[in-house]
Amino acid sequence: MNESAESALKREVFEELKIEISEMRYVGSFPNVYLYKHVEYHTLDFFFSLKLEEVPQITVGEEIAAIKWIEKDKINYDGFAFESIKWGLQRYSDLS
Repeated sequence: MNESAESALKREVFEELKIEISEMRYVGSFPNVYLYKHVEYHTLDFFFSLKLEEVPQITVGEEIAAIKWIEKDKINYDGFAFESIKWGLQRYSDLS
C-alpha cells in the first residue's frame, strides 16, 4: 500500500536479490488470474526492463531455487505457466 510500482520493484529486487536498481524502463502491464487454495485471484503484472552494469552475484537459497541467464531470442515461452508472463516477455523482446 502507498507504494508506486517503481518503488515496489526497487524494494523487492533488493530484498530478494540484493541488487540496487538505478535505471529501469516500463515495458507494460498485463492482467493475470490464478487459483490459490480454491480462491481465484485477479492481479495486474507489471514489467520493467532493468539495466545492470555487471552480472550480479546472486545467492541461491530459501527464496531463490536457481538462476539461469537466457538470451532474449532463446526464451521458451511455453515454459511459463501464466499468459501474462509470456505477454510481458514478448513485449520486452519486441521493444528491445
